[in-house]
Amino acid sequence: MISHPVDGYLPITAKANGCLGCHDRQQDAGRRPAKGEPAAAPVSHYAKGADGRMALSGASYNCIACHAPQAGVKPLVDNVSR
Repeated sequence: MISHPVDGYLPITAKANGCLGCHDRQQDAGRRPAKGEPAAAPVSHYAKGADGRMALSGASYNCIACHAPQAGVKPLVDNVSR
């Protein structure tokens, strides 16, 4: 889930992805963020480039294809599982 509005980042394209400014932090991948700190993109989103260096994979550029923004609404169905 994306914990903030994304309207200002749309459309997300391979050449224009505003998410990367906060979330492309390979050195922090796999580390739990401190409270209030943005989560780094996970290790699975990185691949080795032609130059041998790790970089975000082009296949993962469209964040909202997998990650959905949270909505501040009442759930449609109450969760009663324990």
